[in-house]
Amino acid sequence: MAIVETGPIPTATEETAAPKAARSTWMRLKPAVLALIVPLLLLAFWQMATTLQWTRLIPTPYAVAECMVDFAVGGIFDDAYSATLVTHLLASMSRVYGGFALAALFALPIGLMIGRMPWARMLLDPFLQVMRPIPVTAWLPLSMILFRDARSDDLKRAGSPATKRNEPAGTLNQATNGAPLVPRQVVQWQAVLCCGLAAVSYRTAPQ
Repeated sequence: MAIVETGPIPTATEETAAPKAARSTWMRLKPAVLALIVPLLLLAFWQMATTLQWTRLIPTPYAVAECMVDFAVGGIFDDAYSATLVTHLLASMSRVYGGFALAALFALPIGLMIGRMPWARMLLDPFLQVMRPIPVTAWLPLSMILFRDARSDDLKRAGSPATKRNEPAGTLNQATNGAPLVPRQVVQWQAVLCCGLAAVSYRTAPQ
């Protein structure tokens, strides 16, 4: 007589544990999956629109990704912007957080004064209420003029007669005959500010 050994009989709790674990995993992933649907659809539409040449104003997603990789790590185009992402990121962070720190340095004491001192509230609150609705985009050009950095002065001096007199002889070529010699960083700065066409009229100085 043969004896057949059988394993332990699964209980009802063990039988329902796997579906519950699957549902729990799906509930955790559901927000991320749903959030990716619209960006992926837009990416597919972007690829189709550029591939079928519905528009020629924007590049393909692959071209954008290629530029971003070169901008981050370099090795593709090897131009003035290759592998400069960290440099620009640090510059932007210094300006953003520096501006926030400067604003907090003045805003917190003024806010405390307005909240605790009636004379300060009567003195400052009307002026602040008038200035508050002005959008940030209206303050941006004014702030660029008031708080310009050294590169703004370099840009203004780029085409000055003194710059033209100091350019070395024998560096003019046929494409840029007579163009002033300016620092390479100035031309890069012009390109960042969407002034690439204006930058063509200058020759970059050697590093």
